[in-house]
Amino acid sequence: MDTNISLSVLIAAKDEELSITEVVKSHFTLLQEIKYPINWDIGVLDDGSSDSTLTVLTELKKQFPELKIWHNNKPSGIANAFKQLAANAQHEWIYITSGDGQFPAEALELMIKAWIM
Repeated sequence: MDTNISLSVLIAAKDEELSITEVVKSHFTLLQEIKYPINWDIGVLDDGSSDSTLTVLTELKKQFPELKIWHNNKPSGIANAFKQLAANAQHEWIYITSGDGQFPAEALELMIKAWIM
């Protein structure tokens, strides 16, 4: 098994104050408990939210100091947000998801298992 696997988990969020906490926490929990040797990080782009998504992320950073947060003053659109996230990736592999919880952390786990096997 390759022990030099590196993964950036990147989350796009716009007006996701109600869901972003669960999305971030579930991905952190999954990666902290995963049985495979992976170097990883998690970052969230607040794409010009008009609600308190950025405030929620700032509070989450207190619990998860390694959380990376980027912010756009104005919405750039989902395609541009994903492009910006990909440009900010620190690791070889990237997993981009949305901050609304549409794709649960378990989807990432399935991907990792398929990738490792």
